Amino acid sequence: MKKLFVALPALFATAVIHAQNTGAIDRSIQTLRPGGVSPQSAIIEQSQKPNEIRGRHTTYSGIAVQLFKTDRPLQLINPAAPARYGSAEQNIVRDPIKGKPVGFKLFSIEF
Repeated sequence: MKKLFVALPALFATAVIHAQNTGAIDRSIQTLRPGGVSPQSAIIEQSQKPNEIRGRHTTYSGIAVQLFKTDRPLQLINPAAPARYGSAEQNIVRDPIKGKPVGFKLFSIEF
């Protein structure tokens, strides 16, 4: 059990660093191309949510990612926080049949 508590933060930190590094490489490639942005990246470009980090093939999301990205962590529990801190609805897991909330998404990896 202790190994899990040590390995999970290490895995999370590695994933965040990997996602940040791949984003930096993509930006440097776009600046080298004439016109700055390739047609493919313009089509794929989507707005990034406050609770997710996107890599090339994976997306990391959840409360832990949102906590890591924010500059003021207490705003995440403030009901009157500005919209840039995101909505609590983004971190709720719902039952697919009934649509009722069944839990919180602490850390999620999508491939």
